[in-house]
Amino acid sequence: MYEINRFNQIILDSLPHWAMLIDVKTRTVLAANKLAIEGGATIDCQCWDDFGHRQFISDEHKIIIENDPERKRDSRIKCDFCRADEAVESAEPERKEVEIEGIIWDTWWVPVGEGKYLHYAIDITDIRRTQQDLQRAIDEIKTLKGIIPICCRCKNIRDDKGYWKQIESYIAEHSEADFSHSICPECAKKYYPDMDLYSD
Repeated sequence: MYEINRFNQIILDSLPHWAMLIDVKTRTVLAANKLAIEGGATIDCQCWDDFGHRQFISDEHKIIIENDPERKRDSRIKCDFCRADEAVESAEPERKEVEIEGIIWDTWWVPVGEGKYLHYAIDITDIRRTQQDLQRAIDEIKTLKGIIPICCRCKNIRDDKGYWKQIESYIAEHSEADFSHSICPECAKKYYPDMDLYSD
């Protein structure tokens, strides 16, 4: 059984998300923090088995294990989205976003030497949903920006093609605004002095 020193275990336990130290050849969990253990990780068992509950391995691998339980330590058996081999081979961290039962995980495989890697994942569901909502809002917004040439007398606006348009037409084409028409008190007094549209 692999022995992890106290300092490394403290670091592992300080991570705010589940984390495991795993042997790449056998996919054996060598050490895990409290969150991973609460999530099902078991020391000296395969990560895809106790922690992943075999739900992310291929049907072919499930059949192999059922027919020959000793093959559990076969390095080819792993979760379908696993990037551990690539991480250990390149000696560079690998990451992949994975959605599991409606939760989006930012999943990492970080090589730590001697065929071992740190495997952890961060729940980024709220972040991704906020980003999708924000992008949708941005896509839906039409904005007016820059200098807009407007007639100082009639208040018509000149568009990009040089045509003069009523302010309502121009704003309707360049934004999501709708208009309702009314009359301000000054215009009511000026143009409709006989009608009591606004009381003082």
